[in-house]
Amino acid sequence: MHCMKKIGMISIIILCFPVLSLSGLNSSAQIAIDMDISTTDYDASISAIENKASVNTEQTISVAIVAQNVNNLDTYQMDVVYDPDILELVNTVEDDPVVAGLTNILKKNKGFTLGFTATKTQAGMVNIANTLVGNNPDQAPEGSGIMAILTFRKLQPKETVLSVANVHFIDSFRKQDTIVKRSIGYFSE
Repeated sequence: MHCMKKIGMISIIILCFPVLSLSGLNSSAQIAIDMDISTTDYDASISAIENKASVNTEQTISVAIVAQNVNNLDTYQMDVVYDPDILELVNTVEDDPVVAGLTNILKKNKGFTLGFTATKTQAGMVNIANTLVGNNPDQAPEGSGIMAILTFRKLQPKETVLSVANVHFIDSFRKQDTIVKRSIGYFSE
């Protein structure tokens, strides 16, 4: 009987272990699109962020991609998706500490980033990636903050959306989470 209990317990541990090892510290994190970057006071957890903006044709607007409720974030990657017939991507930066007072979340704990990239992978899609230099859990941030600022020019007087897909966060222990909680940004005329 004692042997059967031991085998049963080992079976439960073996069955559960792969599930536990696949999930990192950011399984409850999410992504928001801030359509009004003048409101930059992001709290440490998940909060409502302005996800709608009225934009006239030929007007430009800068929006922020915001990570919320992260833990020990070391690296991130995502695709930002937009309608290239309605929006033109003008610029993408990791932060704007001088003009807008916005600093990238990875720099929150005095970390340095290496290799921020924003690569147009196809019409209407830009892949964004960034990572901390080294592997220091003390520099890996917690809470919420911006990951990228994108500037768009509106080409046509139509409503459209901005979304994120294929979002992956990696913590400093090299555990990866696919982020499924994502908001959408709305452009109106």
